[in-house]
Amino acid sequence: MARKYGKKNVIKVDPLAYNICLLGEPKIGKEQPISEPVLLECGWTPMGNVKIGDRIYGQDGNIYNVTGVYPQGIKDVYEITFSDGTKTRCGHEHLWHVHTKKQRENMRKFNDYRFTTKPLKEIIKDYKKEHHSNSYKSYHYKYSIPINSEIEFTQTEELSLNPYIFGLLLGDGGFTGNVVTFTNPETELFEQLEQGVKELNLELHYRDFENHRQATIVKNDNEEEHNQLNIILKKLSLFGCDSRQKFIPKQYIYTTIENRIKLLSGIINTDGHVYEGVSIHVCSYSEQLAKDVTELARSLGYVAIFNSWDRTDENSTKKYETEIEYRVTIIGDYSKLNLSTKHKNKLKTRCNDYCKSIVDIQLIRQEESQCIMVDNPQHLYITNDYIVTHNTSTIKEMLEKLVGEDGYMFLEMAGEAGADAISNIVYEDIDDWEDLDDIIEDIEYNRNTEYANLKTVVADTYDGWIKLAEKEAIRLWNKAHPDKFADSIDSAWNGFQKGQAKAFELMFDIVVRLRKIGVSMIIIGHIKNRELTDIATGTTYQTLTSDVEKIYFNLLKKKMHFIGLAYYDRTIITEKTGKKNIVTKKEETRNKLTKESRKIKFRDDNMALDSGSRFADIVEEIPLDADSLINALQDAIKAEHNKQSNVKSVEETKEIQEKEKEKVIEENATKKKEEIDEKKELETKKILLEKFKTTMNILKTDGDNVKKVSNKLKELELLPKELESSDIEKLKELVEFMEVIAS
Repeated sequence: MARKYGKKNVIKVDPLAYNICLLGEPKIGKEQPISEPVLLECGWTPMGNVKIGDRIYGQDGNIYNVTGVYPQGIKDVYEITFSDGTKTRCGHEHLWHVHTKKQRENMRKFNDYRFTTKPLKEIIKDYKKEHHSNSYKSYHYKYSIPINSEIEFTQTEELSLNPYIFGLLLGDGGFTGNVVTFTNPETELFEQLEQGVKELNLELHYRDFENHRQATIVKNDNEEEHNQLNIILKKLSLFGCDSRQKFIPKQYIYTTIENRIKLLSGIINTDGHVYEGVSIHVCSYSEQLAKDVTELARSLGYVAIFNSWDRTDENSTKKYETEIEYRVTIIGDYSKLNLSTKHKNKLKTRCNDYCKSIVDIQLIRQEESQCIMVDNPQHLYITNDYIVTHNTSTIKEMLEKLVGEDGYMFLEMAGEAGADAISNIVYEDIDDWEDLDDIIEDIEYNRNTEYANLKTVVADTYDGWIKLAEKEAIRLWNKAHPDKFADSIDSAWNGFQKGQAKAFELMFDIVVRLRKIGVSMIIIGHIKNRELTDIATGTTYQTLTSDVEKIYFNLLKKKMHFIGLAYYDRTIITEKTGKKNIVTKKEETRNKLTKESRKIKFRDDNMALDSGSRFADIVEEIPLDADSLINALQDAIKAEHNKQSNVKSVEETKEIQEKEKEKVIEENATKKKEEIDEKKELETKKILLEKFKTTMNILKTDGDNVKKVSNKLKELELLPKELESSDIEKLKELVEFMEVIAS
C-alpha cells in the first residue's frame, strides 16, 4: 500500500526558481583625497580623519552616520570647478549625483526631478562642449549637481545678541568710536533696531542728514562703561573694527537655521541690494566678512558666488593703497528671509532655477585617497564649499541574459534611486506600501496578459524595503489596537522584536504572492564591515555582513537559497616616502593601492563571511560580473541535480519543469484574477449598499419618492432584505435611479 504522505523533491534547474540575494558595498565610489574637507557634526574635517561612527551632514541638511571607510591608496586627484566658483577635489572613480541639460528642461516643463549617478571618469568625457557665436567662443555645460538644503547644525551655542540686529550692525554699524553707530536711509530698519536694543536697556539717539540718518546706540543713563552692546562686541572681538576688519564669529555661522536666516536678513537689508529683480548682491570692503556671508548663505541652501573688484582710482580714500570691493551674489528662495520693504518691492519671480554646473575638470596631482559610506537615502554628503557629493547593474545584466529585457522589473524601494544610474533598466519607484501592493496586485490580475513575459521582480534595496514594511506594520498595529498606539517598530506588536517579525512577514508575503503566479524575487542589499569575537578563542576578526538590523538578516538567511556578498578585494601596501616628520623625526609612510577587483563571496571557511547558501557545491568566490554569477548558480544547481537517483539530463528536466510551471502559472493566475474580481465586486457592493441606505434616508420623508423606489425594486426583481446577495448591475441601476430622484 502506497504511503499517503511524503514526496521526493526534484531539484529545479532554473536558477530563478530560487530565492537569491546579492548584498554589496553601496555606491562606494566616493573617492576623495584625504586632505579634502567634509562637513561633520563637529565641523569641517579632513577626509583622512573621518572614521566609522562619525556624524556627517547629508545633502538634505540632516545629520547621518558614516558606516564605512575604505582606504584607496595613492590615486590621481582632479579639481572640479563649478559655475558658482566653488571647487572640490576627488578621484576618477568618485560618483556624482548629476542631472543633464535635458533633465533640467524636464524639471521646468514637467516638474520631473530626475538625477543620474555617474563616475567622474564618465563625466570628464563630455561635460562641456565648445560653442561659437559671432566669432565669440563659449561653452555649453552638460552636467549640474543638486544644491544642498539648509544645514541643521546640531552643536550650537547660545547667542548673546539677537542675530537679526547683529546682521544690521555688521552691515551699517560703526564699531570704531566710543559707542556703536548705525547709518542708513530706511526708517523701517531704525524702528527694528530700536526695538532690538531695548532688550539690552539701550536706546537710539538720532542725527538727520540730507540723504540718510545716523543713530548712536547708548544706555538710557549714557554710562558708556555699562553699555551692554559694547561689552558683547568686545567679547566677539569686533569692537574697534573698521569696515575692512568686520567678520562673522563662528558661533553665528554654525547656529540654528532660524538664527542664520535672521542674521543673513539683517546683512542683506543693510549691505545688500536686489540686482535685476532676481538675485541679491551683498557688497563689503571686508574680505573676511564677504567670505563669511558666502558660507552663511551656502549653509542655508543658497547659491553664493564670491567675487572681488579693484575700485582704486583718483577718488579713492588715501587711507589705504587699494580699494578692493568684495561682492557675494546670492541666488535662491528669498521667501524665507525677513527682507525690508524696499528689497521686497524690487524682487521679481525668477523664471529658471539656478543650476550649479560643472565647468572645469583638471588633473592636479596624486594623493592618498579614501572612500566613505554614509547611511542617508541618497548616500550624499557635504564636502568643501557646501558641494553635494555621492550595485544594481550586475543583477540587471544577469536577468537580461536569462529572461530578456521584458522578463524583469526593478522596484526601487523608499527612494533608493539606484536605477537612475543605469541606462534602459526597467523599474518602478516605490514610495510607500500602498504603491507596492498596487503593483503586485496589478501583476497578479494581468499575469496572463500585460505581464505574460515577466519572470523576476528585484527589490532594490532590502534596507529600503524594510523601512516601508516597518511603517506598514506600525499602521496595521495602530489600526487594530487604537488604545495601544505605537510610534516605533520596537513598541508595535507588543515589542520584543515582534514588530520586526511582522514587518518581515509582510515582506515575505509579497515573495509568496509572486511565486504563486510564477514570478521570482531577487533582493539587493548593502553590506558593512563588522568586528566579532570568537567565543572559544577570544580572537577578534572582521566580517562582511548586511547593514540592516540583525533580526532582519537572520530572517532573510532562513528564506534565501543563495546569498552573495559583493565587495572590493584590495591589496594596499605601506611604502616609505623618503621624508621625516618634523616633530617626531620618524620616517613618514603612505598607503599605496597596488591591486583592486570586485568579487562576490558565497561562503568563507575562515568565518570572515556572515552569509550562507543552501547549495553545498556553490563556489566560494567569483568575479563580480553577470556571466560568472549565472555560471556559479547553474553549476551549484547542476551538481545537486546530478545527486538524484534515476536522474534525467538537466536539459530534459528543464523542459519538463517549464511545461509544469506554465500550467501552474495559468491556473494560479486565473484563480487569482477571479479572487481579485470577487474582492472588487464585494467592495463595490459595499459602497452601493451604503449609498442605498443614505439615499433612502433622504427619500423616506416623501411618500411619492418611496413609491417610486418600491416600483423600481419590483421592476428589477429585487427584495430590500436581500440586496446584499443581489446582482451588482441591478443594484447599481437602483442606486443611480434613487440618486436622480433625490437630486
